[in-house]
Amino acid sequence: PLFHFLLDCLINTIGVDSPVNLRLLSVVPGLFLLALGIVWGSNLFGHWLGGLAFGWLIATSPLLIEQSQEVRNYSLFLLFSGLVFYSLTKQEFKKSHLYTASLCLSLASFSHYSTLLLVPSVLFAGAFRIRKDFSSKQKRFLLFWMGICTSLSLSIRLSHKYNRSR
Repeated sequence: PLFHFLLDCLINTIGVDSPVNLRLLSVVPGLFLLALGIVWGSNLFGHWLGGLAFGWLIATSPLLIEQSQEVRNYSLFLLFSGLVFYSLTKQEFKKSHLYTASLCLSLASFSHYSTLLLVPSVLFAGAFRIRKDFSSKQKRFLLFWMGICTSLSLSIRLSHKYNRSR
């Protein structure tokens, strides 16, 4: 729904629905994903060459190139998903990174429904990061909600799979 809303806003703003203008909404998140990959790789590997190698893998991936050329919502979904995991893997972790990850996860879920499959891994990464940074009451509260979200995402996925097989 988010991609179609942004696409409608883009068409109404520019006024022309040419193929180049329609694909612009897929190309721009792909370029931001490339920049995110370079920054993320530099942070993960501790050197700018690691960032260039990570960016090169993103830039030469046939799947990502194909998705950035189509008028589809996958590049927007990949950008928001990348921002989620980038904010959870920063070296100096702050509580604001958890809020950023939550916001990006919400935006990713509005751009593509398969975000529900990411929820358990995001919750696991978040639980791994909060083990030292929160009080025990906050940890119990967050772990409680992580368990609920994980069970909901699994039940939605399983019910979707069951309904497809019928």
